[in-house]
Amino acid sequence: MLKKHTHGVFMKDPKTKKKRYRVKITVVRTTKTSEFWGDKLPVTAEMDDQCSIFREGQEFVIEAFRPKVPQGFCSWAWRDLLQIITALRCGADFPWTKEEATSLHCCTDGWRPVFFRLERIEDC
Repeated sequence: MLKKHTHGVFMKDPKTKKKRYRVKITVVRTTKTSEFWGDKLPVTAEMDDQCSIFREGQEFVIEAFRPKVPQGFCSWAWRDLLQIITALRCGADFPWTKEEATSLHCCTDGWRPVFFRLERIEDC
């Protein structure tokens, strides 16, 4: 049974609150600067049109205890996702998703954001 916790997050039974889970991160979509801005960038910039770090379909598994930034993972994207990773690791679910143990988020790159699916792995 889920119980509402602070900030609209739902937690599993309090008896299991010390359990930690692994989290799988999947890159579901990379975007291009031109998708958002066309040829009219509001600021002059020189950069790749698409994120050079992530590819669609890439997967990363975050361990249940002592999570670390996966090798090759963008440090900015890690910071953007860390609070969601932590919530899922601790057993939280989100009221805005129909699937338990899952959420969709993007990094805060205003030029070419990358979208990630985060899933709690409950087999550990």
